[in-house]
Amino acid sequence: MKKVGVIGLGNMGRPIARNIARGGFEVSAFDLNRTAAESLVEHGATVADRPVDVAMGADLVITVLPDGPDVLQAALGEDGLYSAAREGMVHADFSTVHPDVSRTLAEEGRKRGVRVLDAAMARTPVEAETGELVLMVGGDKADLDACMPVFGKIATDIHHCGPNGTGATMKLVNNLLGGVIVAANCEAMLLGVKAGLSPETMMQVLTTTGANNNMLRGPIPGKVLARNFEPPSFALNLQYKDARLALDLAADAGAALPIGALVQQIRSVARSKGRGGWDTAAIATVFEELDGVELKATQ
Repeated sequence: MKKVGVIGLGNMGRPIARNIARGGFEVSAFDLNRTAAESLVEHGATVADRPVDVAMGADLVITVLPDGPDVLQAALGEDGLYSAAREGMVHADFSTVHPDVSRTLAEEGRKRGVRVLDAAMARTPVEAETGELVLMVGGDKADLDACMPVFGKIATDIHHCGPNGTGATMKLVNNLLGGVIVAANCEAMLLGVKAGLSPETMMQVLTTTGANNNMLRGPIPGKVLARNFEPPSFALNLQYKDARLALDLAADAGAALPIGALVQQIRSVARSKGRGGWDTAAIATVFEELDGVELKATQ
């Protein structure tokens, strides 16, 4: 692969495009915010005016967009990338979407000779900057193998989950669980605060027992204890959207999500208070208001 297009240059897409360009690939970038694309010129990228321009001559196009309708519009809409895709081009969608979107893209891609991967990503903008993302990939393994020279510039953990749709499904499972764990950490630690424990003591103990989890080493100290909800690493509104997709998937699959649904309602309270643009760890503030204390560092 030589030429790679990237559509969607937010706090994840821009470092992804930059790392690919630094890796020696020809990069064409598009975003509705043209300034975001122009900021990549110094790294060797070219600026595209439309999604269709990104696809012209590309071997691989990556989309990093907010939701399924955005991806479908970029791929299949007027001036969409599929309208100019050469036969054999790979479209890898890094967005968090319902698996039906991924399967629709794969079906439309087959009609036009486009190979499609749902390559949902995990970790934060920090790891996007350093090229240490996780990718959960659905689609043909041979297509994933063909993309590995590019994916290796942006991710350190790449998992093939199965056919089209399974990468998107895995991402929803991952984000559902991660969001529930953050909420559970906040609830339990606020009990400790009300009962007289310091957050520092709880962190010291919990990270050495079976209750340990990655959220205790990331958003709890970095966001909640530090009272650092803005700017967000991952906005509560985006977590809400991802959980909504997981709940929709559960309804489709006939699966019960009582805990996930309850945590989603707590997020709804935070959003009703104008905190949707805060970090997703701001779900802690709802528990704090119920308990009448804050979960904050004391040292």
